[in-house]
Amino acid sequence: MFVPLRDKPYWPPYDGPIIHPDEERLRGRGRPQVNRFRNEMDMMDDWLEAQPSHKQSCTFCGGHGHNKRKCSKRGEASSSAANM
Repeated sequence: MFVPLRDKPYWPPYDGPIIHPDEERLRGRGRPQVNRFRNEMDMMDDWLEAQPSHKQSCTFCGGHGHNKRKCSKRGEASSSAANM
């Protein structure tokens, strides 16, 4: 049977050694840094980033420089359909 410990005043006295963590081995706050070894695939990514970027094209109207979510003609089509 397991008997849980009560509050700290009810604990028996401890006479053993007090262990403190090594300050040098403690992790810092925040997300840990990633240690990566760059390979040929990373060099390809750098090459692709240096290439001219692909222009956005809208699947709704076919225009360039925006997408379907930001299309100005999308609101016109829905409002003209509502007027019919």
